[in-house]
Amino acid sequence: MPTYEFTCHRCHQEFEVRVARIDGRPEGCTACGSTDFERVLSTFAAHTSSGGGARAELPPCGMGNACGRVTGQGCGGGGMA
Repeated sequence: MPTYEFTCHRCHQEFEVRVARIDGRPEGCTACGSTDFERVLSTFAAHTSSGGGARAELPPCGMGNACGRVTGQGCGGGGMA
């Protein structure tokens, strides 16, 4: 079963729950029991072997500072100086 992350609107606690289906919901917040919560997009990390292999592509420039890169570090558009 996959693990999904949720954020409670009542107590602002973030919690993870193993849910049988992608549209499944936990019964309540694990901290306060509230049913007022939403699923959040999870972040993840991937490890690749050094010396080649797959390489993640950075988002295109011109995204303002949404990409988080600083101008002069591979970003030609709109980043922070």
